[in-house]
Amino acid sequence: MLNSFIKYIVLIFFISSSAFAHSPKIFAHRGGGKEFPENTILAFEESIKAGADGIELDVQVTKDKLVVLYHPRYINEKAAVSDFNYVALQKINPQIPTLEEVIDKFPNAEIIVDLKSLPKEDLIDSVIKLVDKKNAWSRLIFYSTNDEHIEYLKQKKPNAMVFESRKLTRERLLKMRNEDTCCCIDKTSQYAGFELNREMIVEESFVLGKSNNKISFKLWDPKAMQCFNNSLQNPARIFLFGINNKKDYEEAKDLGAYAVFTDRPKALIELIK
Repeated sequence: MLNSFIKYIVLIFFISSSAFAHSPKIFAHRGGGKEFPENTILAFEESIKAGADGIELDVQVTKDKLVVLYHPRYINEKAAVSDFNYVALQKINPQIPTLEEVIDKFPNAEIIVDLKSLPKEDLIDSVIKLVDKKNAWSRLIFYSTNDEHIEYLKQKKPNAMVFESRKLTRERLLKMRNEDTCCCIDKTSQYAGFELNREMIVEESFVLGKSNNKISFKLWDPKAMQCFNNSLQNPARIFLFGINNKKDYEEAKDLGAYAVFTDRPKALIELIK
């Protein structure tokens, strides 16, 4: 018991000490959607002007196979982005930019691309065509909550920089929290990300039905960070999502996170100066 306690203290000291040398990078989630119109050129301009290190954006594909920035599933009355060609989409919302515009306008920004629309082939084939054309693979990192998107992109472009499966990240975090077990080695990925605080639904099954409870979990701690550092490519680059205040940013720093996603980049940068 004493040996385990000493190892845990050493682990905390090691991770905390390394954090003093590194403040996590700040990525504007959807350009900073709580401060500016999300996924717009204006949002990216203002976030970068405020001092954000990078931007995160959501992409879908139009009927004429242009990659555009948009988050919700529907544009209006349950019509998807893919139901419109780009010209028609601009008439509905002229603020919707293309991924090509963003790549051209922000040549020095790191960009996280969240792959959204289905079918995956239409979106990712169009993304690949565009990124090849712009020779931008070195500064785009790809993420999706849908494992199919990531697997298809890795199959088509094995050298693309991608986050590991969110399902795998979640499983590793839950096993560390509940079983103190570091599972699911993934040396094919360098990037992983998950919320610092996450509400989840816990479901219990009975003979006569099911019962659900919504519970807020804090899944990251020094042992979880060490597990990820051992499980991913070296160096592992761990992003913590939903960081919108100084307290959470300092916690991300103490944990040794590589970067954070924030919906309030301008406010957060002011708070941590």
